[in-house]
Amino acid sequence: MQTSRTLFKIVTLTLAVTLIAGCSKEAKKTRLLAEADNYFKAGDYDKAKVSYLNVVRLDPQNALAFERIGEMWLDDWAPIRASAFLAKGSELDPNNVQNRVRLARSYAATGRLDDARKEALKVLEQSPENADALVTLTEGARSKEGIEAAEEQLQKFPKKTDVSFYLASANLLFNTGDMAGAGSALRQALAVDPKSSQAHMAMGNLYLFQRDKKQAGEELKKAAELAPIRSLERLKYAAFTSATGDTGETRRIATEMTRQAPDYLPGWTLLAELALKDKKYDEALSLLENVFSRDPEFIDGRRLESDVLLAKGDTKKAVDVLEHLDQTYPDSPLIKYQLACAYLRNNSQNQAKVAFEQAISINPNYDDAILRLAEINLRAGHGETVIEPITNLLRKRPDLRSAAFLLAAAYGSLDRFDDAEAVIRDQVRLAPQDPQPHTALGLIFRQAKRNDEARQAFEKAAELAAARAG
Repeated sequence: MQTSRTLFKIVTLTLAVTLIAGCSKEAKKTRLLAEADNYFKAGDYDKAKVSYLNVVRLDPQNALAFERIGEMWLDDWAPIRASAFLAKGSELDPNNVQNRVRLARSYAATGRLDDARKEALKVLEQSPENADALVTLTEGARSKEGIEAAEEQLQKFPKKTDVSFYLASANLLFNTGDMAGAGSALRQALAVDPKSSQAHMAMGNLYLFQRDKKQAGEELKKAAELAPIRSLERLKYAAFTSATGDTGETRRIATEMTRQAPDYLPGWTLLAELALKDKKYDEALSLLENVFSRDPEFIDGRRLESDVLLAKGDTKKAVDVLEHLDQTYPDSPLIKYQLACAYLRNNSQNQAKVAFEQAISINPNYDDAILRLAEINLRAGHGETVIEPITNLLRKRPDLRSAAFLLAAAYGSLDRFDDAEAVIRDQVRLAPQDPQPHTALGLIFRQAKRNDEARQAFEKAAELAAARAG
């Protein structure tokens, strides 16, 4: 009898301890989740990430925590890190369409265009009126399959007068080479919503493509002013001002970013990039510590660190930085591309070639990697290997002048001067007032020993250059 009472007390005590522990764990999770939500809503991403990670440790099935962490990393423009959390969030909560849109955007930003398309299509199946998914789908439509899928969804989209419909239309028109049509669609988008930062940025990109820097700057500035502090629009405007030499404006933008959002990684990266331009290498590395203390594998930061180390003459360490990143994220075409560029700066042509090939294998529509690989092959005397990939690229992007010049050079290296001439003639038709294609034409004629035609082409180039300068 005594034994039975003792056993009953032990069982009761064990059950009580278990219940208390369970309640304690649940209470702790609730407290951490509320704390994380408060930090997130206040924009304090450093603390919010820590709190949500603590929630995940207590509850590995908490979809909201994964989704929020992924959203914050995407806002901080760390799409590779974001995609892992967003993917887990979608696995746990497949009906959260906005999380899937963010996942699609993160895939697109890292060059995983097929995965981005699949995610965007899943969203449109669940929510045919989701404008963000439609725009994301059309932005990444590069291949024939991607363009056809995007065109089908565009036709099915119910809101034919919505700003997003015109943005999506402009994306497709741009990707198929119809610049006039893209411009018309963007003007319609701005007529519907003059305060659309996305539409202003897209218009700025179009002007950049048309080499109208003045109009591009005005549109990109409007886009930045209309967008939140953590936004692609502000980063795009900062990149524009940096590229055009307006370092004062770039510094102002970056300083404002770090003031309003001290945990915003791109702001510190921009300041470090300015320090690199001023050859203040130690200052650049010090600024980057603000990035790596928050994300040791922030790609743009590590890329810039590699550039700083190369500038300092520490070539081996510069390459080691990107090789480590490549080992951490072995399936990222973006990292493969950055590593290949570092190899080139280290005069490691063969390693660069392999890395570019790997990037293209993962993302067959990686235009920059295709171009850089073609340059390597052309310099190595393998012009025949350049023709097919660059011809395919020009079919998608007939206006891509760098690709046209590469293709013409490849034909020239094989003494196929008529083919080279035809390629450049297409560029002349696309930009009849630009001296560059005429200069390229003159070089082809001179290589073919057609000296009279070469002189005429050079004279025409000089005439157009003088008119443009006047």
